[in-house]
Amino acid sequence: MERVASLTDMNAYRTLVRDLRDFVRDRRAATAIIFALSLPALLGLAGLGIDVGVWYQARREMQTAADAAAIAAALEHVRGNEGAPLDAAALVEAERNGFDDDNGELDINNPPSTGAYTADTAAFEAIVTEPQRLYLASVVTDAEITVQVRGVATRQVLGEACVLALHPTVSGGVTFTGSTTANLINCIVAANSRANDAIEIGGNTDLTALSLWTPGGYDPHGNPGVYLQEEPMTHTWPLEDPYASLTIPAFVGCDATGFNDSPTDEQTLSPGVDGYYVLCDGLDVQGTLHLEPGTYYVDGGSFTANATAIIDCPNCTGDAGVTIVMTRAPGNPTSEIGQIDVNGSATVTLRAPTDETEHFAGILFYQDRRADAMVNPNRFNGGSTMSLEGGLYFPSQNLDFNGNNGVGAPTCTQIIASTVTFSGDSSIQNAGCDDSLSPANVYNVHLVE
Repeated sequence: MERVASLTDMNAYRTLVRDLRDFVRDRRAATAIIFALSLPALLGLAGLGIDVGVWYQARREMQTAADAAAIAAALEHVRGNEGAPLDAAALVEAERNGFDDDNGELDINNPPSTGAYTADTAAFEAIVTEPQRLYLASVVTDAEITVQVRGVATRQVLGEACVLALHPTVSGGVTFTGSTTANLINCIVAANSRANDAIEIGGNTDLTALSLWTPGGYDPHGNPGVYLQEEPMTHTWPLEDPYASLTIPAFVGCDATGFNDSPTDEQTLSPGVDGYYVLCDGLDVQGTLHLEPGTYYVDGGSFTANATAIIDCPNCTGDAGVTIVMTRAPGNPTSEIGQIDVNGSATVTLRAPTDETEHFAGILFYQDRRADAMVNPNRFNGGSTMSLEGGLYFPSQNLDFNGNNGVGAPTCTQIIASTVTFSGDSSIQNAGCDDSLSPANVYNVHLVE
């Protein structure tokens, strides 16, 4: 009996050892334990991948908001605004593109704080910063996640306005009438008026130009032919007056008073050592008048070139040229500031100085901005016998233009006046303008970073 019991105990022992060995070798239990222990980490990694995708999408939306804010800020700058209006416009556009001002931060820097445009005073940087929520990734971290993006926009020159009417509200700021043929090469025609008919193109006008630009609209009526290289740009913003800060230096004396000649006379006027010549009470030219290079102040009275007049500057070569300034000495009525009247068939061939050190560099005719607005227009009606190279600047009065279309027409003529009217045949281009003439630039804005 004892032997039997011993055998039974031995079998039980062997069974126990075998069972223990099988348990140790059983990988199924180990896998379950390892999986259970690693499950939180696996979930965290999976959640982090999902959250990163969410953050990436948020970053794309933030980038759109930053780009929109940078463009808005740069556009406001081009429109002449600074400070609070600029920041407000940037915020509006950022919010329009998904930015939440209560949750994030928008910073506008001019010039940009980093990047390739830190020296560009026309460049604006928008930085958008927003904290991001943790979703499944909170299993493995509780760190705060912040995403930051930036956009940079600056202005670019679309072209130059060789015709600019400065009046802010009038109808027909720039007007083409009758059977006018206006060939305005490489030229944008601009009117700062907000009227719906700020630019009027009527009658049988044939207008060729680069484009039109106005905060208002343009009105083609009658049977005009309008040939533009680019679509007209309306409901934009006013262009800056490139000569708004240009002043008239002090001058003294009268070198001639009430200048008047006959059709058979031939005379020459020469500025003195001070570089200018003063004509008091205007001048009325019927004969031949040669002007030596320099500045001519017409102190009161008008500049009239009659049909028989020949006015030129034989020695205007290289950088040399003439500037004719219509003004009135201080202490006298501004109503005495005269106009220009170039009659049909008058032969006028003049060019402005191009030496950039000259005070009136690039300017051929300059009318004092103090001139009364409600007077007869300044008239350049020389037709094919008129060749004017340089700037014609009449900021407070109207200008009627017909000319520059003859043989050897100038390659750089700029017209800036309160309003401008074209009649007859005219040819203007700014293809040959150099740096002496301040351009009336037309700007747009684009992203650069």
